[in-house]
Amino acid sequence: MRNRSPCHRQSAASSPVKPASSRSRTNRPFSSAHCRFRADKLPCSWSIFCSFRSRVRAVLASASSCSRLLALWVVVGAGYALRGMIGLVLAVDLGERPVTLVAVAVTLWAFGIAFVTSRWALEALAFARIDHGRLVWTARAEQAREHLLGLVRWLPAPATERDPADWAALRGRTPLTAPWNLALVLAGTAAGLTGPLLTGFPRPAHAAATAVLGGLAAVTAIVVPRGRLVVVLAGAAVLGGALVVEGVARPVAAVLPWLAVMAAYLVFSGKRLKTIGAGTRRARAAAVAVLTPVAHTVVGEATWSVLRTGGPRGSR
Repeated sequence: MRNRSPCHRQSAASSPVKPASSRSRTNRPFSSAHCRFRADKLPCSWSIFCSFRSRVRAVLASASSCSRLLALWVVVGAGYALRGMIGLVLAVDLGERPVTLVAVAVTLWAFGIAFVTSRWALEALAFARIDHGRLVWTARAEQAREHLLGLVRWLPAPATERDPADWAALRGRTPLTAPWNLALVLAGTAAGLTGPLLTGFPRPAHAAATAVLGGLAAVTAIVVPRGRLVVVLAGAAVLGGALVVEGVARPVAAVLPWLAVMAAYLVFSGKRLKTIGAGTRRARAAAVAVLTPVAHTVVGEATWSVLRTGGPRGSR
């Protein structure tokens, strides 16, 4: 079965999905008013991004459904690029290295698009049921989930699963034209270039070769789902060997950007709807279990009692 998205005139949903401009108050996106309110408290780069995002949303209101989805992916990916760039420029001076700056920005931007679109594709399974090996989609217009349902056309057909929440939809092979796959190839290519640029000044031909190797290794990981871990490890080894041959000063460090992108891909491609955020919840629970006794000891019994009960003992 080929799943259809709201980009088609005949949507698979039970009723047409409401445009993004008419979302409910509970699902209202971050507005430009918030940006203006906090502009004096945030870095200038964040204020510029907020202004850019507000203008893009104004354009989206008059664009077609598919154009809105494409622009939404680009804008969301820009948020990841901005946060990553802010952290990087605090550690690395990129003012006189424009090529490195562009390579890093493309890597982070493309990775953000790959991560968000793959997660949204899994979240769309909340509106699906499996009927005789086919996905059947049901969504109401007031739910305003067109950004999720617009990705379902690239999901494969389930094999033996009965519950969509238990299905690792991205673990198998998905079309290379899926947005998360295209973005991953771009991120892998840019990351293959970013590493050598951050660790030194490679020759243009050598830099282009590592970029091509990074992209090809990413494509291989996409089309060989059963051996993705082996492909990623082999890709890192080949990329590192090429960097050694090219004479890069720190080849291991130069491989790390590409390896980080692909390791993240291995994680989110194996997720299920019911396991999204499970790692965060476990980490939070572990942190609470470890830090609670420490905080109790540091603040003392009297203060701890106030924190736990909302007032001194005996006041209630």
